[in-house]
Amino acid sequence: MTGSSVTETIGQRLLRLREDRGLSQRKLAEPGVGYCHISRIEHGHGNLSVNALRKLAPKLGVSAEYLETGKEPSPRLECCSDQELIQELQRRGFKVTVNITIEKEG
Repeated sequence: MTGSSVTETIGQRLLRLREDRGLSQRKLAEPGVGYCHISRIEHGHGNLSVNALRKLAPKLGVSAEYLETGKEPSPRLECCSDQELIQELQRRGFKVTVNITIEKEG
């Protein structure tokens, strides 16, 4: 994610992401996280619970960790073969270069 400053608060991040996506506070609101609550957070009053972060983050297209901290979580790769690892890294936008050395033994 770009455009966030190191000192960006959760409220500032929430406002930036919401506006970047063209969402009103009412459109972002979820059961248990009303638009008034969102407004208070954006203006630096109140806190977002972990449950609220988990509800709002998908609507903003980010992880709950990013919404809370401004940093993406470390990627977790849950694959087992070399081919699956390469495919997963490519899916995540990495360019993968594989070098193979073949030598005859003996």
